[in-house]
Amino acid sequence: MCDQTTGQLNDSVIIIHTSQAARVALFVTCMVDTLYPTVGMAALELLERHGVDVVFPGGQTCCGQPAFNAGYRAEARKMARHFVLGQECG
Repeated sequence: MCDQTTGQLNDSVIIIHTSQAARVALFVTCMVDTLYPTVGMAALELLERHGVDVVFPGGQTCCGQPAFNAGYRAEARKMARHFVLGQECG
């Protein structure tokens, strides 16, 4: 966590170093995909440059944020659940 008085990270943040490369699933939002694709590519390049194994789950779908923002809470909840399952199982 960040100490509000100093702006420094305190002991709540734990950084784990292992001999194995980290593996992450990259979540590319629809905004990045549609409006700022170079941001997604830059994130991918940065992670790979630092030895991270990056995967893009084939089951990745909309996370439901646009529906949530438009007030469609129940629909957004279903989409979010589907998205999370795609990330975990993809």
